[in-house]
Amino acid sequence: MNIRRDRRSPGILTMVLLGMMLLLTVGPAAMADSTPGPPSVRLLVDVSGSMKANDPRNLRASGIMLWSALLPADARGGLWTFGSRVDNPVPMASADSAWRASVIDALPALTRYQQFTDIEQGLSHALQGARSGQGPVHVILLTDGMVDLPSPSTGDKTARDQASRDRLLNELVPEFVRRGIVVDTIALSDHTDRALLTTLSQQTGGLASVADTSAALTRSFLDVLSQVAPFQQVPLTQGRFRLDNRVDSVRALLFHEEGASPLRLVGPDGQQLTADAPGEALWQTSDRFDLVTLPSPMPGMWKVEGSLAPGSRIMIDSGLRLQVDTGTPTLYQYFPRSLDAWLESNGDTVRAGDVGVAPLSMRASLVSNQGKVLANTELESRDDNGHYQGRLDGVSQLGNARLRLLAEGEDLQRLRVKSVNVVPALSASLDAREGVIRVQAVKADLNHDTARVMASLQGEPLTVTPAAPREWRVTLPADIPPQTVPVHLQATVDIGNAQRTIDLPDVLLNPDSDSALNDAQSRGDITASDMPERAPEADAGTPDNLQGWLALAGQKWQTLAPVLKHYAAMPWVWAVAAAALLLLLWRRAAVNRRRRTQRREPHLGSDEDS
Repeated sequence: MNIRRDRRSPGILTMVLLGMMLLLTVGPAAMADSTPGPPSVRLLVDVSGSMKANDPRNLRASGIMLWSALLPADARGGLWTFGSRVDNPVPMASADSAWRASVIDALPALTRYQQFTDIEQGLSHALQGARSGQGPVHVILLTDGMVDLPSPSTGDKTARDQASRDRLLNELVPEFVRRGIVVDTIALSDHTDRALLTTLSQQTGGLASVADTSAALTRSFLDVLSQVAPFQQVPLTQGRFRLDNRVDSVRALLFHEEGASPLRLVGPDGQQLTADAPGEALWQTSDRFDLVTLPSPMPGMWKVEGSLAPGSRIMIDSGLRLQVDTGTPTLYQYFPRSLDAWLESNGDTVRAGDVGVAPLSMRASLVSNQGKVLANTELESRDDNGHYQGRLDGVSQLGNARLRLLAEGEDLQRLRVKSVNVVPALSASLDAREGVIRVQAVKADLNHDTARVMASLQGEPLTVTPAAPREWRVTLPADIPPQTVPVHLQATVDIGNAQRTIDLPDVLLNPDSDSALNDAQSRGDITASDMPERAPEADAGTPDNLQGWLALAGQKWQTLAPVLKHYAAMPWVWAVAAAALLLLLWRRAAVNRRRRTQRREPHLGSDEDS
């Protein structure tokens, strides 16, 4: 079967064919780990007006097709869209052929844009009817913005938005945690409230992913899908991968740059497969990736010829599977992570010395999104139960990374890749109303006994006092300089049987000032909101210099920006603005014509001068 489409025009048809093809090749055994039950996945997609600019080619549709097609056949899924309101174009149902067809039919709903971004309402709808205990329950939230609600008839819009955000963190997240529901988030722009999305994911055991390019968006969907229904893989190294005789089928997801030369697969026997001549393979092309399905692959070394982009992977279906226990996808900066891995053959644990798999080695590594190895370790078999244990050292680099576990035997390779977030073990935020910085322990086992917080401002130590059981308060002085100035934070924490002093991100005071002290912006610090003056003047008066006027203008802009953003999203506002501009140009042209007529009149009225 040869399925092909011009790589310059992916379109809806390509995604439909992709879904049909994957439907033929994906089954529950191919995608899911051994779990108490099949997964249940609820996908929430932002359709606010800003998505039109941040995703102009509607790449969300391609990701959603991958999501629907890669769900195990016994899973349940549903699709919600949210903006000013919440719609449910694909209700929760088993991921059978009829359900997958309904996802295809719902794709036009992604471009029915709305004005606002009501994340709270979207998550509340997704929570309804969700049940844990029968299998993993995931909510996938894709958004490009932050909480943005309509202006209330009375009261302040900013306060209303903040109240909704507070309810998300203080009411909805604990409800998700109580019910065992995992929230995976995908941020689609620089204007996303990443702190909110990270908290939603981190506290519920999910993955926070950032997609700042079109290619990264597709990979983010795959990263999240790997949390829901983990893929069995074999390593792809410099375009080569090796298959053993226990591999029943292969799905090669091969990313490439747009407009790149066509890819080729070369089998162990030298046979070349292409999109034009796929042989028995199913070959799907698009502008960003090719998906090749080999139903009964020949054992041996395979080769991909062409320009491969990062994120390519070789997914397999096999009765011999690598199972891992790595905990949640959140890793804490500087703290190690314990690992446990084992092989299963048709559901039974493979023990040391079993025929066909010995000798066996297990390795784990943490790799940044740029391909840099941050940490690695060998896992050891400490008894005869078939399990391999090890500990991955803590790393200093923050952000998204991939945890790779590789099992290798004489003729065997199995790979599992899990996307993770490396986050600080403690977080700091400014409470401007009380004039303090709050430092909170994010890692569960950190408290006043296992961590000590220190702070300084311009080299002078600040008073730090314990507050809540896992919180500290840094008291700020009354005479804060008017310039941008950082508060340096450190913490001494217990890591295993040792103590370590770690740096926390600085908190910047007065970040909008025209000048800075102590190179305040040099460390990628947290930007805190401006501190209020402790003893304001009774009448600040009118600015008497340029700096004062600029500061005043900045304050006014902070007030006007949300209002302008609100009206800018309304089509009639742009229509009125365009009409006003045309009227202004017409009147200016008429005035210029009258002026030219008046300048010519003396010459036209004096024939003797000719």
